[in-house]
Amino acid sequence: MSPEYLTKQTWLSLEEIERYIADFIGLGLAQKTSRQSYGPTLWVKQLPKCIVSIEAKLSDWSTALKQALYNKPGVDFSYAAFPLEEFKGRKTVLYEFQRNGIGVLGISQSGNWEILIHPRREPVNQIDYLTTAIKVSKELSFSNKWTYILN
Repeated sequence: MSPEYLTKQTWLSLEEIERYIADFIGLGLAQKTSRQSYGPTLWVKQLPKCIVSIEAKLSDWSTALKQALYNKPGVDFSYAAFPLEEFKGRKTVLYEFQRNGIGVLGISQSGNWEILIHPRREPVNQIDYLTTAIKVSKELSFSNKWTYILN
């Protein structure tokens, strides 16, 4: 794609597009394909089909909720994970997650898990989602922060 085409598609200025392209090239996400065109590198083959975020906390549910809400515009499903026995009966806390569309996973001492609240899938902000997908794709090979699951 040419920078001019991208300006029409995104309503960004040519200078902004050129800065993004330079950043993407610097990250190894884009490459020049001809004199006036750019395209993705091989990272595009790993672009995720679904992005799930999980915020794990031992007790600080309010921080987990804030972080899960922060992640929500850029992911398909946002969860918080807590110790199962401590949170299973906390109806008021669980209601806050349900009201905000955030899923809750309960993790037992043995490592088993149970979905306490199912997340609500809502329309995502396309720019945030693409940014998250690019970040995940780029970090997938060297970060233990992300896990790629094949379906």
